[in-house]
Amino acid sequence: MNSQPNRLARATTNVNTKETHIMICTLTARRLKPGAYEDFRAAWDPSAAPADVIGRWKRIYHVRDLADENVVISFGLFDGDEQELRQMQARMARSDQVSRVQPLVEEVLLDGAYEVIEEIVPEAGAAP
Repeated sequence: MNSQPNRLARATTNVNTKETHIMICTLTARRLKPGAYEDFRAAWDPSAAPADVIGRWKRIYHVRDLADENVVISFGLFDGDEQELRQMQARMARSDQVSRVQPLVEEVLLDGAYEVIEEIVPEAGAAP
């Protein structure tokens, strides 16, 4: 029997249902052309979008593969349902954003919108 504490057992879990808050993770994994990250980031920048639109994403991240700096994942947590997401993407001219970054991309590895079905928050002070 393992005497180590189960850190997941000490987590708070929030599962989305029709009665609770909906959040969507927008995620795109790309293999960029070598050395293109800074140009990609400038082309990707949504800062021209209206504040009420971009503000619907609670967090947006760009992460880079530790083994290949040209593999970049962009993901954000959108506060709303799929219909609201599509409306906000239209208002921020998402298709124009995709067109701006396309010349800097060798390959799109994954692109989609995913409903957040569970959030796990470890207890404060949980030691590794």
